[in-house]
Amino acid sequence: MAPIPDRRRTHSIPRLIIVNWLSGMLAGAVCATIVLALDLGGLRALIMGAREPWIPLILLYGGFIFTFGGLVSATAVMTLGQDDEG
Repeated sequence: MAPIPDRRRTHSIPRLIIVNWLSGMLAGAVCATIVLALDLGGLRALIMGAREPWIPLILLYGGFIFTFGGLVSATAVMTLGQDDEG
């Protein structure tokens, strides 16, 4: 009789990816806020001087959020150990 797969184990990988993606997204939002707060390269002044500042803000935060989210979740998956079962 074949062993029944552990149900917790099958759900742990998606949960690992989602939790790490969300923590990476949070880190990206924090870093984008720091960039704006410190006005690095005059970016905040440039964005606030735009006619529609919400567009560059969405692009800035979106870029940081998705990049950091993907980076953190990919790093978590790549650092998983291999099973010695097979």
